[in-house]
Parts: sequence; C-alpha cells; structure tokens
Amino acid sequence: MRISLCIIVIGLLSACGKSDDPSPVKIIESQRRQLQNAKDVGKSLEKAAETQRQEIDAQTASQTDK
Repeated sequence: MRISLCIIVIGLLSACGKSDDPSPVKIIESQRRQLQNAKDVGKSLEKAAETQRQEIDAQTASQTDK
C-alpha cells in the first residue's frame, strides 16, 4: 500500500515539471515598449504645453506693459 502511494505521489510530482511551452516574455516586452512610447509622448506633450504657457505669459506680460 505504501509503495503504491509513493509511486503515485512521485508520478504526480514528476508530471508537474517544466513544460516546453514558449514563455509570454515577448508579449510582455512589446507591451512594455508600448508603455514606454506612451510615457515618452506624454512627456513631449507636457513639455509642449509648458512652452506654450510660457509664450502666452510672455505675450500677456508684454501687452500689459504697453
């Protein structure tokens, strides 16, 4: 009885070994790349908005000085 139980347990444990399926690393990598691109675009937009604010402030200041 014990021997058959040990054989079954060992058989089940050996079935849980490493599979040959390719890992989803490539999917995750493409998503990370897209996320980084989105962050870069966000930074560019923030920089453009700040430049535009500075230009508006400069124009407003020059009009009030007149």
